[in-house]
Amino acid sequence: MNSTRREQFSDLIARHQSQIFGFVRALVRSNHDAQDIHQQTLVVLWRKFHQFELGTNFLAWAIRVAKMEVQQFYRAQQKQGGVFAADVLSDLAQAMENDIREGVVDEQKEALEKCLSKLSVPDHDLIIEVYLSEQKIKDVAEKLGRIPQSVSNSLRRIRHQLFECIERTLSRSPSDVTST
Repeated sequence: MNSTRREQFSDLIARHQSQIFGFVRALVRSNHDAQDIHQQTLVVLWRKFHQFELGTNFLAWAIRVAKMEVQQFYRAQQKQGGVFAADVLSDLAQAMENDIREGVVDEQKEALEKCLSKLSVPDHDLIIEVYLSEQKIKDVAEKLGRIPQSVSNSLRRIRHQLFECIERTLSRSPSDVTST
């Protein structure tokens, strides 16, 4: 990689680092784990930068790499007896990735991250379990020892909570959001 290309890469990373971390943090409950995954994502980006075509959407490319790193994290957790399946990131990650491609403002992503972090551990874990796997609700319910309707009802309630929280967060002024 020549020095000009290296500088361009450094500029792109500097410009988008917080968005990449925000994406990872929204999908991983532990801040420590999110930081580790973010760092690993940056390493992979450096290693694969020669594959990136300048002039295309760097953030979308970086988010795809981050998504793969989150998947690897959850696969490792599952192998260690963790609760989560992580074969393919599903609806939640896809929605976040689409928002980034479409240029949704940082405030919305920050609101989502803040609201996800306010969920109870069981609710956050359920969101991750369902949206980070290709499993059907009935399979997740069976794994959790619940009936499918119960899982569906919980997801509906959690999505409503997230929607309400995001709406409240975005309706506040920027100074209100940062002070809470």
